[in-house]
Amino acid sequence: MDPGYLSEEERKSLGIKPYPRNLFEALKELEKSSFFRNVFGDELIDEYVKMKMHDWNEYMMYVTDWELEKYGDIF
Repeated sequence: MDPGYLSEEERKSLGIKPYPRNLFEALKELEKSSFFRNVFGDELIDEYVKMKMHDWNEYMMYVTDWELEKYGDIF
């Protein structure tokens, strides 16, 4: 069964969750993961998340060409 053909309600009832949409969401899921914390340890997960959050914050400060083109004339 291809989950892409199921409605959101059907996926939810089957416990099928979507992948994270971006790095921030993925890191939030990693922080909560008991599996990865048990495998790699709290310290490694916490430091990795901290490092990648720094990357995410730098990325969020970057203005893309699309944003400049779409919103440049407003400002």
